[in-house]
Amino acid sequence: MKQAISKVKDFFDRYKKEKWFRYVAILTILIILAAIASTVDDLRHKDEKPPDTEETSILSDLVEDSAVHVLLICVISGGLAYVRYSDELKLKEKK
Repeated sequence: MKQAISKVKDFFDRYKKEKWFRYVAILTILIILAAIASTVDDLRHKDEKPPDTEETSILSDLVEDSAVHVLLICVISGGLAYVRYSDELKLKEKK
């Protein structure tokens, strides 16, 4: 376990100044959060899902069944937009 932690720290120290590192870090953290949220949601609603007998639209199925995923996609988009915007501001300040 200590070796894994030291390897992760070495990776962070080596690549934290790279431009792509922030994007990869945000995506990795959000993917881990999505996996945790999906697992918790499955455990919480394990016995509560009724069988699907009625016809519904694809859009309503997407929103009802994947609300957490839709939210996380929006958060990922917002996070990446923020990182790009902050990079552009840093470039303008340097000029």
